[in-house]
Formats: sequence, C-alpha cells, structure tokens
Amino acid sequence: MGWLKKSVAIGACAAAACGALACGSSSSPNADASAKPNKGGALDGKLIWYVGVAESSEADKGISQGVNAGVTANDGKFAYSTGVNSTTGAFSLANQVLGFKRAIAAKPDAIIYFALGPEAMKAQVAQARAANIPVFAIYGKPAPGVKINGWVDNDNQAQGKVLADALASKLPNGAKVTVIAGISGAALAQQEIDGALAEFKAKGLDFVGSVAQQHNEQGNAAGGQSVMRAILAKYPDVQGVLAYNDESVTGAIAAAKSAGADKKITFVSRNGSNAGADLVKQGALAATCDVFPVEIGQIAAQAAADQLLGRKNYDNAAAIPPPTTNCLVDASNVDAYKKWDQRVPFVKFKAR
Repeated sequence: MGWLKKSVAIGACAAAACGALACGSSSSPNADASAKPNKGGALDGKLIWYVGVAESSEADKGISQGVNAGVTANDGKFAYSTGVNSTTGAFSLANQVLGFKRAIAAKPDAIIYFALGPEAMKAQVAQARAANIPVFAIYGKPAPGVKINGWVDNDNQAQGKVLADALASKLPNGAKVTVIAGISGAALAQQEIDGALAEFKAKGLDFVGSVAQQHNEQGNAAGGQSVMRAILAKYPDVQGVLAYNDESVTGAIAAAKSAGADKKITFVSRNGSNAGADLVKQGALAATCDVFPVEIGQIAAQAAADQLLGRKNYDNAAAIPPPTTNCLVDASNVDAYKKWDQRVPFVKFKAR
C-alpha cells in the first residue's frame, strides 16, 4: 500500500458504503473543509476528526477525502491531523500520537484514525473514550486492549494472494520471484506479503531473497529503488517482483530500467493509485490492487455518523465490512478504472 513513508509519509460511491450519508462534497476545490458552515443537515455541525499519517501519502489522502466527503456533504465539520513534523517533514508514530492528542483537545464528536499497528494509539483511544468520544480505526484491527468502537480494513492477505496470482499468470512455472516489503512492523503490509508468499508456493514459483532484508522503510519510490538495486545485485535473474505499494514499484521499475533489466521482469503492486493505474496503462506494471481508500474513508464516516445519530451502536471493536469489489487493476480493465480523485471531489484542506 502507499502507506508509510518514514521520512515524509508513511505509505464510486457504493450504496452500502454511503447509506444515509451522501457521497460527494459540496465544498469548492480550495475550501477549508473544517470550516464548512452548518446548514442543519444530518450531522448538524458535528465535528469528525481524522488522525492520519501524511498528506504526501496518496492512500492517506484518499482516506481523508473520503471521510471529508461523507461528513461535509451532510453538513458536518471535518478536521485532519497527520504524523508529520511540520518543521522537519519527517513522519513518526510519536507525531501521530501528538495529532491524536490535538484531536482529543478539540473535543470532536468522533475520531477516526489510521491504525499503524495493533497496539497503536492505545492510551489515546482510552483517553478519548473516557471523554465519551467514539473512536473508529482504519486499516488495521486493533489489539483486544484497544477499546475502539469499530474498525474497517481490507482483507490484506487475500489481496496479497490476488497479486501473487496475477504475477504467476504472467510467468512460467518455477520462475524466480521476490517481494519488496513494507515498513517493518506495519501489520497490513505484512499481511499482504504473507498472502503473497503462500500463493507463490501454491503456484509453483521459486521465491528468492529475504523479506526481512527487503523492507522499504521509507515507503516511497526512492526506498523502492534502493531495495530493487540490492535485489538485482544478489538475484540478477529474478523474473517477477511484487511490491507492497505503488510508490515502491515506481522506484523498482526505475532501478530495473537503469540496470537494463526492466523488460525481463514482471512487476505487480498494491494501492490502485493514480500513478499505479498509469503504470498499468503504460505496460510497465502488470497489475495493481485497489485498496479503496476513498470508500473506506466513507465507510468510516458512515459508521461515525450512525453512532452519533443513534442509528447503530458500535462497541467492543466491531468489525465493519469493507468494500467487496474485486481489487485487481490490469490491462483488461484499466481503461475503465475510476481513479481515486474521480470518486469524490477532492478538496483542499490543511492538516491541523
């Protein structure tokens, strides 16, 4: 996933996702979403705060836009914080904690946060719940001791298997394949790779390399390029690469081109970002897998709204169903693929 970038960033409106919340936003392209006036709609000016990771992460941007669309279209207020230090531009979990604390201090009606790990934000969740603020997690099932109201995530292992199967379909039996893994300790990225490794074995592919030594700790193209260079130095005959996000595969493809190996290697990745879809169109990427950030943002906004309006009572880390649409984007469907910024109007707002 385009999730995490340690130095700068970490990494269609479906009726089921939207429910009583309309999909879309009436905000202008340059509006500050958090300042949208109350017009007496369903949310009636209630504030929902998203604690994200980084504005430069395409997936996180999609999530924030999805949450904002669901909230503001129904006359609620939206606010957003990240885990990026405003002075250095560096991401850290400590900075995300500070963003969560700012959210609590603002006394919002609900908080939604990007869960980087099962134990992430445990103390902050407890503090928010003690203040009677409902809390929902995105992209990760929290540990039992993290007392959120509910959570929503893709089936990461299943998506890893889908990508591995797509790669296998392009390669001969016994072909040498490897992975570019995500940030060490990021559960959702590891689940994706676990699913992929199991499918490699099932499809008779020969996995080479070491997951432990092939983490893209930056989560961006530069990190993917560095990991790919190391892979090519050790395994110049590798035939297939599964990168955990589109940013990583962008760098990996660049590294392969520089080594004159891009025509001999088939690449797949996950995210379904605009850049990933463009690479598929260009023929440089065999497939990407949509992680539905806009829809998941909308689903989380729906859950928060239902909780606030008494339509549902989410508690005890209730699992909220994710989008069920097939994630794979390849040459067969990329021309019809609706990019993230075509699913809801993307608006401009500042992280707090």
